[in-house]
Amino acid sequence: MFASLAQNDADLRDDGVVGDALARAGAYRFRGHNDSEDIDELLVAEHAKSPSDRGTRTMARELRRTFEGLHLLSPVAGALRPTSDAVRLLELGSDPMVPEAHAIWRRAFHDLAITDPDGTSHPYEIMLRLAGERPGIPKSLLGLALEAKDDSQAEFQRLLVLVDGNESEPAWEKLGVTRANRANSIKVLPAVAEQLRELAIVGGGAYVALPDPLEPRQEHRRRSTGAVRSRRRHYDRNRNRGRRPEAHQPTTRSYDPDLSAARYQSHEQCLAAFDALIATSFVRWEGDYDLVVEGGADLLLAEVKTIRTDADNQVRLGLGQLLYYEHFDVRPDWPNAAISRVLVVDSELDQELQVFLEANEVGLVSRLPDGAWTASNRAAQALSNFGVSF
Repeated sequence: MFASLAQNDADLRDDGVVGDALARAGAYRFRGHNDSEDIDELLVAEHAKSPSDRGTRTMARELRRTFEGLHLLSPVAGALRPTSDAVRLLELGSDPMVPEAHAIWRRAFHDLAITDPDGTSHPYEIMLRLAGERPGIPKSLLGLALEAKDDSQAEFQRLLVLVDGNESEPAWEKLGVTRANRANSIKVLPAVAEQLRELAIVGGGAYVALPDPLEPRQEHRRRSTGAVRSRRRHYDRNRNRGRRPEAHQPTTRSYDPDLSAARYQSHEQCLAAFDALIATSFVRWEGDYDLVVEGGADLLLAEVKTIRTDADNQVRLGLGQLLYYEHFDVRPDWPNAAISRVLVVDSELDQELQVFLEANEVGLVSRLPDGAWTASNRAAQALSNFGVSF
């Protein structure tokens, strides 16, 4: 409906226009009335109410806010228009849960952010993590994901304390949340997660859903033997690259959180700050990998990861990418180079992860909250060959 209105140059920010269109399309149902009643008469009665009491306007406003949060509507030349993801979903509308549509919806909800004066959080991701950390968590407590002030580990631990609270003072009572708001908090995200097969509700408890082995998947297809693989180009940290077009996303990063809108800019800022540490005399390259620094017979391969509440996953992903890019992208272009691998992160990792990377001969460099840098393991000492000192 939003796309149809946009094609007719309607103002998608006008709750009256959008609300009436939703009612005429049958997306909005008038309470206490049936489908046989005349829609024009129902709208006349609706318009007689004050704007704040019109259900059509409320639905229009909340749907618009939701689609904007999901990056399916965005401003274009001063007007609100469907994004490329929304257009693609419409093209796939005859079969809304084909793998491609499924992936678009998943990315949209994982990127859904709530920002207020206390910070920014991603409630859908937090909800799934709660189910992962506390298998069988009552569905009624999944709404606690909306309580998080930000994505920090400390804030997540606060939620776990609420989940584990004693019976004499349950979580919702401790927070002073009304019964109506408790019910509202679990109306949308758990249902979406079930539809996307990321959450299973069994006997009132929530569990992270296992993938269906029969579900069709879009497999990674490597280039055929002999094809030109490298897409390397000179790296310029001052260039505003924006988010890379979907058609050029490297296949090994399909599920990389650093590609999400909420984290991409943090990734780019961290990469640029790391590049600034390296002596200007060295040549920089970017490709499917984040950064390669060329210094004669020495080569530095760097992968940047933003750390939120997913350090273990990001480190596993980063190590895999470094090994993959070295074998398939870097070594063919520099067959005789001595390659040093380094993982660059935007916060400190715990000791076990530092040892893990050291054991796999991967240097670890961490950017601290104050902007300072630290080399977190011995393998990172190879950076001194590229003019970097800590």
